[in-house]
Amino acid sequence: MTQEDSFNTAEGLPATPIFAASAAAPGSMGPPQPTAAQLLLQQQLQLIPDLPAGLALKRHQVSGVAWAHRLYGCMMNGILADDMGLGKTIQAICIMKMVLSEFQDAGPHLIVVPTSTIYNWQREIERWAPEVRVAV
Repeated sequence: MTQEDSFNTAEGLPATPIFAASAAAPGSMGPPQPTAAQLLLQQQLQLIPDLPAGLALKRHQVSGVAWAHRLYGCMMNGILADDMGLGKTIQAICIMKMVLSEFQDAGPHLIVVPTSTIYNWQREIERWAPEVRVAV
């Protein structure tokens, strides 16, 4: 994980500044303005629940959680699918934390996983969302 792509929302700030410091254009007044992509990322970061110290989401994971937030708010369903190893487990856990904290929906929620991954899910939930109760 590169530091440029990781965000720890426990402090409410990315690991690195979102707005790159650049010189203002000649003749312009004030600091440089953020781009539309930077503003979108700032809005997405506000949706992410606080994470335990030392844990951070990558930029694509922040976008995935924000997408799920929009779906949940519209009472729609979706499937979080991408290549292996990109953090779907962590995104799903953050989505559960968001549903619990923002929408006060404590469940029960059913997560169906292959038996070979049950204990990995349990371990990751304990690490990323210790406030979430797990029953196996």
